[in-house]
Amino acid sequence: MLDLGAVLQRPGYGVREQFGAHIDTERQAPPESKFHNVKTNGYASAKEAKRAAELQLLERAGTIRNLREQVPFLLIPAAPGAERACYYLADFCFDELAGTDWRPVVLDVKGVRTKDYIIKRKLMLFVHDIRIREE
Repeated sequence: MLDLGAVLQRPGYGVREQFGAHIDTERQAPPESKFHNVKTNGYASAKEAKRAAELQLLERAGTIRNLREQVPFLLIPAAPGAERACYYLADFCFDELAGTDWRPVVLDVKGVRTKDYIIKRKLMLFVHDIRIREE
C-alpha cells in the first residue's frame, strides 16, 4: 500500500509508482541560445534592452529624435523563382544632433559578430552608403 502522506510531503516522488514509468516528471530547462544571450523585456539580449532604455531617455531629453527599432533594410531583392530577398534588420535607427544638424544613425548592439552580420554590414555600406555603428 502506498503511503499518501509521504508522497504528498515530497511532490513529484511516487508518480512513477502510481502511474507507471511512461510519465516524465523531470522538468526540462529551456534551450540555451547559441550565443548565451538572455531575452529581456522583448529584446534579443539584456545588453540590447539596456541600450533601448538609454536611447529612450536620450529621445525624451531631445539629444536624439525619431527613434525606431527593428528597421529592415533591403540588401538584395528577390530573384525570380525560389530565391528570397535579403534584408538587414537594424536594432535601432534614429537621428542624432551633431552641432546644429541632425545626422541619421543606424545602431546595432552586438555581443558576437557573426560571418552573416559582417557580410550584411558590408552590403549596407555598398548598397545604401550607410556605416553601421556597433556597440
